[in-house]
Amino acid sequence: MEGAVAREVEVLSTKLVASIEKQATLEDEKHWREAALDRARVRIGELEAAQRDCVERMAQVLEEKRGAEEETQALMGRLVEETQQRAAAETEKQAMERELEELTRTLFEEANEMVAAAEDARGRAERRSTQLAAQLEEAVRLQRSQQAQLEELKGLLAAGERARARAGGKLEKGRAGVWVGEGVGGVGGRVRGEGGEDRVGVRDEGGGERVLRMDTAAFEELQEFVRAAGERGRGGTFFGLGSGGWMRESKFVKRCIYEDIEPTLRLDSAPGLSWLARRGMFSAVLEGQLVIEPGKVGRGGIECSLCGKSCTEKGNRRVHRFRTSEAQQGMKFYYLCGYCLGRVRSVCDFAGFLRQLRDGVWRGGGDGGRRVWEETVRLREAMFWARMGVVEGGEGHKGVPHSAGLVEDSAGAEDAVAGVQRAQSL
Repeated sequence: MEGAVAREVEVLSTKLVASIEKQATLEDEKHWREAALDRARVRIGELEAAQRDCVERMAQVLEEKRGAEEETQALMGRLVEETQQRAAAETEKQAMERELEELTRTLFEEANEMVAAAEDARGRAERRSTQLAAQLEEAVRLQRSQQAQLEELKGLLAAGERARARAGGKLEKGRAGVWVGEGVGGVGGRVRGEGGEDRVGVRDEGGGERVLRMDTAAFEELQEFVRAAGERGRGGTFFGLGSGGWMRESKFVKRCIYEDIEPTLRLDSAPGLSWLARRGMFSAVLEGQLVIEPGKVGRGGIECSLCGKSCTEKGNRRVHRFRTSEAQQGMKFYYLCGYCLGRVRSVCDFAGFLRQLRDGVWRGGGDGGRRVWEETVRLREAMFWARMGVVEGGEGHKGVPHSAGLVEDSAGAEDAVAGVQRAQSL
């Protein structure tokens, strides 16, 4: 009996809970309905206000339409008046055109007469100018001849005084020349050969004597390059990255690229560089953007990008690598062996010297380009020794290694050995 009562009480409790939950749900739904009704009332009010606003704007539009129609009628009246005025203006224009044609014909007749007179005067002036130019050219030629004779006499006088003052000075055997100045890295000067050609003498620290010719096409092209750079600098042209094209198009730079830079770099046979990488490296060298920095190689070693040989020499794991731009830190690195590092550095030194000449930083002074020519020959000679695989011993003339050793594992040494073997086989 008690169990039945308990079950009934439990059933009634469950129903009570269900009824309470249902009542709560109905109350929530009631609140939602009331909120929706309030929102609907607000929306109805907004729509009614919008309707009233639309009606008012329609009334304004109709009023504006009536005003536009009245304005259109007024414009039509003005159009009729303007049409009449245009017809009158066309008649006046035709009269003015006839008058202008008459004036033009008269003007052309007078202009033809003036042109004929001017051509006559111009012919007389050109003949006179030609005569004066011929006289001026003759005077300049005479002046240059006298100046050359004067310079030669001054040189001979200075040479005689120096020869008397320096008893230990010796002339180069087989050449009729004298020392008249000092060169870079030793004693040097301008000498005149047996045939009358102009040369530069350079005496290095080891006592050897060399004479640099100054009557070659390369020297004249260098002088032209220096003059052009000076004129561009005086003309207000600022040099920068955009000026590399002008420098590369000069005759002297083209000669150096063909005779020295390309044979030294040998980019056409570089196994580790693609076609685009070769062009990028060449441009970076000329424009001063090539970055060379030391790096390390793992146990496996790495090959040189220019010659394909191993970059590790005698177990040394520290090598050098380069990239074609300093701004782009994420660019690919290309490794260099010791032999190729010397080649690239010699070319970069020469390219830097050319840029200094272009920008006016390196000036030769008033010596007729002697110092510039000596420095150019020294740097070009350094490129020659670099591609031959010769390293300086530290005691010779700068750029001319007296105490030098051959890099045995360089590509230049291998080419030289192969050439000797071919000659012996013949």
